Amino acid sequence: MDKIEELLKDPKTDLQKQALTDKSYKKTPNNQDCKINFELATYGDAILKCVLCKIYFEREDEDNFGFKGKLTEWKKQYESDEVLVKFIARHYDILNFLNFDRDDTKKPHDYDYQGKNAKRRYKYIATAMEASIAVVYLENGENEVIDIVKQWIQWIDESKS
Repeated sequence: MDKIEELLKDPKTDLQKQALTDKSYKKTPNNQDCKINFELATYGDAILKCVLCKIYFEREDEDNFGFKGKLTEWKKQYESDEVLVKFIARHYDILNFLNFDRDDTKKPHDYDYQGKNAKRRYKYIATAMEASIAVVYLENGENEVIDIVKQWIQWIDESKS
């Protein structure tokens, strides 16, 4: 079980709870305002990019994973919202753990990233994944995130082949 699975199973800290709270979820059950994951996701997005760059430059094979001299092209196949939703969020089944307005018809209730306005509709799932990465980084450090992202790369590569 990785640190994201632990976070989803039992969010203990305020940051963990924040990572799983979408902006549509404005109030807690006792009607108090709660922190949302939007800004935490910006942090997580930066961490994900940084970790992907580190993995790329520390690789053992000399051909840069088939993208010699093209870090940006290699990296984008692992960091897009679509990839985070279709492969990563689906693996963790993160929809079952998010706090959001489930009655909002504009939000998806599955991981199929397609159709009109799909990018906008699925952004909140990708946001939660990015926020979760930020929390793992803040609470456990870079090495834990590197291990998780290496696993993600493997899942994504396997699903594409």
